[in-house]
Amino acid sequence: MRTSLSTVALVILVAAVYGPTSARGQCPAAPNGSFTTDVTGWVNLATWDGTLGNPVGSDRVGPVSAGGSETCFNSQSSCLPVTAGNQCTLSAQAYVPIGQPTSGLGGLSYLFYSDAGCSTFLSQSTGANVPGTQQGTWVPLTTGAVTIPPGAQSVKISLNTCAAAGTSMTINWDNVVSAGVQQEPVPTLGSSALLVFGAILALAGILALRSVRG
Repeated sequence: MRTSLSTVALVILVAAVYGPTSARGQCPAAPNGSFTTDVTGWVNLATWDGTLGNPVGSDRVGPVSAGGSETCFNSQSSCLPVTAGNQCTLSAQAYVPIGQPTSGLGGLSYLFYSDAGCSTFLSQSTGANVPGTQQGTWVPLTTGAVTIPPGAQSVKISLNTCAAAGTSMTINWDNVVSAGVQQEPVPTLGSSALLVFGAILALAGILALRSVRG
């Protein structure tokens, strides 16, 4: 009997401490990230390209022309709400057309703002880049886990094209996805589970004393 109660108590303890893996908080979804028929939801240097895509339909960011120094322009998503402390990941595919300058660069990142309307810039997340040398193929990019910084209330997704001094650069973007990061469960023990576990241990102790006295 003591062995059964101890086993039951252990099972309850493990179930109470380790819950299922879940996404930590909510992350903003990329608006119209597939660009199937248009670039609705994206502003700045956003141009729909019906000749390129994976499948067809993409956001062409460029041409970006640079003078005496490197110049960067981006296509930005509409303003999206965020919650500080949540963890998100951003992924996309980038295509550098054949014949573009190999000195160019494309970048994928989050732009965080300290107000709800994306007016006051706060910081830029770590990004993922595609070099101008990777031409003629769709290159998958991901930022990895990004923690939304303290004070952030809103965010924009940035698809960036950078041209080196004296060059002109164009990059196409497709399949933009923003999602929550799956988190391993944090060991915790709720008050109800604690009470049940304690009651089982107490009962096991009483039975053990009776066994000894008997």
